[in-house]
Amino acid sequence: MSFWSRIFNSECSTCEVLKEQLKLERERAQACPTCDTLKVQIGIEQAKLREFTDHILHPPTPETPSQVEMPKPIEARHIPWSMQQARLEAQSKKKHTELVAKEEERATKLAEDKAKEIVSTAGLEKELGVATDG
Repeated sequence: MSFWSRIFNSECSTCEVLKEQLKLERERAQACPTCDTLKVQIGIEQAKLREFTDHILHPPTPETPSQVEMPKPIEARHIPWSMQQARLEAQSKKKHTELVAKEEERATKLAEDKAKEIVSTAGLEKELGVATDG
């Protein structure tokens, strides 16, 4: 008879003893809570060890700041009225000069366009032979 047939088809007391021993071994083979806890702790420690060895073998490169910003000076919160007034007047004068320059530019462009129009009208009238009064 084969080994397995003796265990599962027991007919004698020796087979019964073997069967009981096999049953006890199976029960012992099933994990107990203490063994599970120890296995989890061993896994955690192995992961920490792997991380530590990776850190030693391949150290991370420290980040270097690309540009150090210079600290800005502390500005006063209260600005005296005379300073504010001077700043506002300077801004107003600058705006005024810009507007005057734009207006002069626009006026010269308009005068040039009118002059071209008069010259072209006079030339056209001359070609057509139309007499103008004035």
